[in-house]
Amino acid sequence: MLFFPVWVFFQSGESSYSSEFKKIEHEITVAHPGNEDNGLEQSTLVEVRNKKGMAVEFYMNVESVICVKSVCKVVPVRIFWNNLGEYQKYELDKGVTLEKYEADLFEKQDYVKLHSILSNLDSPFKNVRIDEILTVADETHNDVDAVSGATALELDEEDTVPGAALTCFTLWHWAHGDIETIIRNFTGKSLKKQVFKNYLTSIKENEQLFAIEQLLETKNYKKNLVDAVINETSKNDNLLRSTFKYINNASDKKYFQAIEKLFLKGNEKQKIIALNSLLNSKRSVSSKYLDGLSKEVLSLKTYQEISIFLRLMKAKNSNSQEVIKHTIPLLDKDLLIARSVYWFLKDKNLSDKQQKKLAVFYSKNKNQL
Repeated sequence: MLFFPVWVFFQSGESSYSSEFKKIEHEITVAHPGNEDNGLEQSTLVEVRNKKGMAVEFYMNVESVICVKSVCKVVPVRIFWNNLGEYQKYELDKGVTLEKYEADLFEKQDYVKLHSILSNLDSPFKNVRIDEILTVADETHNDVDAVSGATALELDEEDTVPGAALTCFTLWHWAHGDIETIIRNFTGKSLKKQVFKNYLTSIKENEQLFAIEQLLETKNYKKNLVDAVINETSKNDNLLRSTFKYINNASDKKYFQAIEKLFLKGNEKQKIIALNSLLNSKRSVSSKYLDGLSKEVLSLKTYQEISIFLRLMKAKNSNSQEVIKHTIPLLDKDLLIARSVYWFLKDKNLSDKQQKKLAVFYSKNKNQL
């Protein structure tokens, strides 16, 4: 299969595969919003692996339009993705052209624009329904506008190829639909442990997120990989959502180890999320574990951190003498924090020395409690 001959940006991919590359065909079931009721289709996805057995590229042949009324010219288009499921390019057979409304042919700049549209993750086609494209602006026109996109749907000129809205819609959803997750999962299965580590420590956030996602997908909780996830997350809040989805599915032992490490290494936001996770978790947490966390309470700097810490201890470790010992010094913090600590300690079984410190605080601040 060759690239469209007049569009020199593309280069032929077929000849670039040497004997060092292996192709694997996967029969997949994939949904497309252009099909009736988002119907499923059977397709063949080709995975290209390098000599190390790692997936490096995927491609699939799709139809250029979803032809609802059987009045369209449908041509095969080959779409390429990288191993993270990110659209890269498209190809056409030699001599094949895409058409617009009323058999008007794509021009060179239309192919360029189509590539740009398919590369745009936030394209308006993401939220467009096919019935909006198939609704004709001029109801007196006899033909259903299944080819053109000269429809009641209004799009900025830079967001579509004029006269080819349906083609843009169809190909955009092939490039960015369920296939992305399918590809990522195939790639994840091809990765070795060290490659996961490389992805986790990558300077590219999308590769880090992919690694965490696939560690969850493959249920891989090897200690060095969990440690790498926590270490990288402690440096990047954008990984938090994926990381907690990952560790929330770990065994109790792995979960509590990960939470403790993030609590100790993380920033304010990460500490709060770690404590909140413990507070809302249905896992059975030991007093010894929570006592260990309480040793770090003086390192907490904000009211929000200390507030969630006190809520956690009240709910799951309320009578711990270790917690009392470590929270008493917080009475010397600013009043907002100290006041919360006072109410936390007020009904606890305190030593005489601790009770005296609490009484001194009350005497000094009783009008502000």
